[in-house]
Amino acid sequence: MLKHYFINKKSDKDPNQVVHDEYCRQRPTVTEALYVGMFNNCSDAIKEAQKEYKHAIVCPKCLCDCKPD
Repeated sequence: MLKHYFINKKSDKDPNQVVHDEYCRQRPTVTEALYVGMFNNCSDAIKEAQKEYKHAIVCPKCLCDCKPD
């Protein structure tokens, strides 16, 4: 199933920037997020995000089952 994915514009305390799916309750607001794209799975979304954001990681809430390659 295709989902929209977003990444936080700002990193947390560490250099990581978190990727969320469109349904995540912890997804940042529109002004605090960047659109990554629409993907069939979170692994592809993370790969795409890491092209621009080296420290992109999965959200532990909405993507806890994600196993990036």
